[in-house]
Amino acid sequence: VGTITDSWTYLRLLFSRVGTPHVGESNHFSFNDPAGMCPTCSGLGEVVVSAVDRFLDLDRSLAEGAILLPGFGDGGYWYSQYADIGTFDASTPLREWTESERQALLYGGEHAARLGTRPPRNYEGVVERFERVYLRTSDSLSEKKQQTIDRFTRSELCPDCRGDRLNEAARTATVLGHTIGELARMEIT
Repeated sequence: VGTITDSWTYLRLLFSRVGTPHVGESNHFSFNDPAGMCPTCSGLGEVVVSAVDRFLDLDRSLAEGAILLPGFGDGGYWYSQYADIGTFDASTPLREWTESERQALLYGGEHAARLGTRPPRNYEGVVERFERVYLRTSDSLSEKKQQTIDRFTRSELCPDCRGDRLNEAARTATVLGHTIGELARMEIT
């Protein structure tokens, strides 16, 4: 509605002129401009996060393919990074593992350290490895990689801007006690 009615343009102009604290020109209130967009979600209001609940089949063991992500259950390199390190029982269904063991498998780090066994120094939890390989790469996405991302991620409200799409400075400026996000959520009338 804000785009169709041009009300967003006028709100940006109003906040750039009389908003307190003063933030800057009207582009500082634009979620399409680097000067105003939320750096966490790039002005989209949502972020892509791992759908961790889709990563594991708790009724299977590691040897039976409990890690559902591509490349993790085929006896290959990634599979061996979990099944062959001596930390996890590869033949027991994950449902029978302790919650601590499942957390160590998924998140590594301090969760793995708490188990008392010593995973290799370069050990990554399944979630960390997935996010590094699939979400934090700048290469072009193949159709197969995009299908994996679609299957194992979901969109959530941005944790920083909570959907306002703007950076912190723009979100904190007020006019008559209202932020630009509050005004934008009101009905046009």
